[in-house]
Amino acid sequence: MGSLLTTGQMLDNLEVGQIAERVFEPSGVCSDAYTRAKFDDDGDLMFYVKHWKDWSRESLTESVIRSKWIINTDTL
Repeated sequence: MGSLLTTGQMLDNLEVGQIAERVFEPSGVCSDAYTRAKFDDDGDLMFYVKHWKDWSRESLTESVIRSKWIINTDTL
């Protein structure tokens, strides 16, 4: 695991095959369902939505943008 990154830093450093884990601050915001991020094989940003238990292409919300991330350097 690496150091804490802003969302912009995470997007700049995340590579296909890696997963970024979101570091949560208590907020009660619905978008907190987004717990992980990755790029798919087409380079599209995907979020793991814990309520759906699946990956989905979702928009960046203000809550997600203000989040901190850790990139798991182990590849998928």
